[in-house]
Amino acid sequence: MTVQGQRDYTRRLASCSRRYSITSQDKYFEALEKTLTDSVPFDEACNRVENGLANTNNDSADFGGTSGPGVGRLGCRDNLNSMRRRYITLSSPHRLLSVDEERGIVFGVFLFHQDGGPEQTGVPGYGEYQYSALTRRPFTTVLPEMFKIRDGKILRIEATMASLPCGSRPNRD
Repeated sequence: MTVQGQRDYTRRLASCSRRYSITSQDKYFEALEKTLTDSVPFDEACNRVENGLANTNNDSADFGGTSGPGVGRLGCRDNLNSMRRRYITLSSPHRLLSVDEERGIVFGVFLFHQDGGPEQTGVPGYGEYQYSALTRRPFTTVLPEMFKIRDGKILRIEATMASLPCGSRPNRD
């Protein structure tokens, strides 16, 4: 293969990798917004960290207290499938700031909008889970979020979250 041919081949691989990396994180946000289960390509070893706290694969992360559904102990797939995040009404806009194809990292800033409902959700294997008052209020969450992608699957998610007034929009001017 010529040097030019090698460059073309490398570019094709990189764009394919870039496309799969972006598609993987897009599926994650679509699943959150539309309450889709088993639609996200998670690696079996996937872990999600929010504001420095592992909220998957963490035996001490009892969301809802000791009588809650214990979804913090679950891996990424089962955690997402638990319906615990059903209160997210809309995930928009998505601003991808960086895709590092070599390291398999996608970084962006995203907004989650919550309209204040529903008051509860059905968690498989647990039953009805009552959301706290903090979740049942209208608000918007800004998330700088990083996804580590390996072989087209999400291996790790790192998020830093801050609540904003409901309906907040990014300043585009």
